[in-house]
Amino acid sequence: MKITKDDIKMLFKINIKNSKKSIDIKKSLWKIFYDNKVKVNKKATESLNILILNAPCNGFGDLIFAMKLSNYIKHFYNSNVYTATTYKDGLLNLGENPANVIELKNNENKKTQCLKFNKLIMSRNDIKFDLIFVAPLQMDFSPDLKDIKSLIPYANILNTFFFSEYNDSLSKNFTFNTGIGKDRDGLFLTNTTGLCKPPKGLKNPYSVIYIAQTITDADLCILSFIELVIRKYNKRYDNFDIVLPKWFIQEVLDQIINDKFSKFYPNIRIKKNDGSYIHISKNKLSKKILTFRCDIFPLENKLMMKLIKNSVKEILVTGDQSVTDVLSCCPDKNIFYQIAGWKRDFATNLSKLLPNVYIKSVKTSCGTLKALRYNSNYNKFIKNWDFRKNARDKLNSVVLSVLFLRDNNTFFINEIHDIYKKQLITIKKKNRKRSKKKHKK
Repeated sequence: MKITKDDIKMLFKINIKNSKKSIDIKKSLWKIFYDNKVKVNKKATESLNILILNAPCNGFGDLIFAMKLSNYIKHFYNSNVYTATTYKDGLLNLGENPANVIELKNNENKKTQCLKFNKLIMSRNDIKFDLIFVAPLQMDFSPDLKDIKSLIPYANILNTFFFSEYNDSLSKNFTFNTGIGKDRDGLFLTNTTGLCKPPKGLKNPYSVIYIAQTITDADLCILSFIELVIRKYNKRYDNFDIVLPKWFIQEVLDQIINDKFSKFYPNIRIKKNDGSYIHISKNKLSKKILTFRCDIFPLENKLMMKLIKNSVKEILVTGDQSVTDVLSCCPDKNIFYQIAGWKRDFATNLSKLLPNVYIKSVKTSCGTLKALRYNSNYNKFIKNWDFRKNARDKLNSVVLSVLFLRDNNTFFINEIHDIYKKQLITIKKKNRKRSKKKHKK
């Protein structure tokens, strides 16, 4: 059935008047396009200015989330996409075009991590944005339009949409609930090409450990994984490397000076960032060498993907986007996962849906000798949990709704604006009454 502009206008009015919650008003326009399966015309959407608001919290994962979303939008709609972030240098290091990056500045102090938007100002205000995506919103926060309006005064519930972190609470009413499991929109998987060779300097077979120092028992997590890969590969490779973060030298060095590892690799050393070595154990009678490579990280995203692609089958990671990168390039990798306390729901669903029984428990999620013969295949998981497939129609509908608003601004102001405001006020009054009754009880 073909839907006309007049149909959209009529349905828009009806949907607003029938809205019982503010979330219903938010859906009142884009759901029309969704329910009627309206197709996107790239020539129309290429004139849209779209902003991704990104306030990262401890690490590159949030930046990669924003960059992947930006790449999706550019590919789907040819729109003008900008990313405003408190970590501009980090986004540029990942390879984002400087012309499309806007710095968010905190004038109160030098803090740049885990901030609300009302603490920030934009370094440029010369662009009027048709569509605003908050991507992702930190787990500590809930969608709050007032927070966005303090930064962008014309933000409203019809042009501003929130993306959750992977597997945040569904009760927060995000438009896009990213993650896996019931009612989730999937993961930001990507196409991976040109990953034939590893980054320079890695000639030996190697495994990758890319986890966070700040999560409890990070040292034990690393040691569990090292034991697994050494046991598996010591007979296969005389020279074996393990690529790890630099902090490994301070945090874990003392714990690897024991017979547990040297009996498999009598020569153990650490390569530092300056190219020098710390020798942990030496045995001139053996040619077997294990090298901990602390000279590789950090890497930009493309090189990181090459590193992952060309490593041995076992890999240990933490963070949403690291897991997603591994799945994107290598559905046959044996993924081990450092579980953060706030990511237990994500880990539980990974365990069920990959499936990977070892990720179910903190005791085995980083690696266990029980997994010596584990042989994964996550192709089915990737088909089921690709955001580009699961949420594409919803994303199309949101883009079409703001295109309609922009092209029919007079209609909105003259005929809809008052209805829209009155319904919002009515809903807010009802919510206040409900909360007062609950408080009295």
